[in-house]
Amino acid sequence: MPTAAEELLRFDPPPQLAIRRFAVADVDIGGTTVPAGDTVMLSLASAHRDPDRFTDPDALDLTRDPNPHLGFGHGPLFCLGVGLARMEAETGIETLLRRFPDLTLDVPANDLRRRPSFRNRGLCELPSSSERGFSTKSREPRVRLVSPRKPAAREAANPRPSERHLGGLNPSELAQEQQHTNQLRGGRPR
Repeated sequence: MPTAAEELLRFDPPPQLAIRRFAVADVDIGGTTVPAGDTVMLSLASAHRDPDRFTDPDALDLTRDPNPHLGFGHGPLFCLGVGLARMEAETGIETLLRRFPDLTLDVPANDLRRRPSFRNRGLCELPSSSERGFSTKSREPRVRLVSPRKPAAREAANPRPSERHLGGLNPSELAQEQQHTNQLRGGRPR
């Protein structure tokens, strides 16, 4: 699973661009002069498809190793939370596939909608189902796979009341989750 999580970060990274940089002096990049003070946007998506760096870069290869992607940065700007992020991704993918081994998309992959952002990508929702009883079509799941959006935009995009709340939980479900979390903490609220 570790190579799969790394390849998914390379193949379709949520951040398409690195944090913007500013040229502190005139600099030549690939025959183009970037004047001092200009903003430079680095495309992670492009770097991750570089054929000089990756064999068959346009293919999703879940066994790709090594995988020198830049999803967590590089050098002094390398992500301090990389260990936790990798563990969360691996655990999440493993748990999802273990609980729903027959998980399938309910729409063609080309019909999936992405968040309207030039900097960060993410799915608006992931319509899916499993023979084990999970379906985003037949009933409201306990947790929906959605990207957070501003409430007004979310209501306009999807007016069903139970989806206006955090993680697709309606207010009573959210209260139950908070109560359960407090019990796990020994009765201490956040």
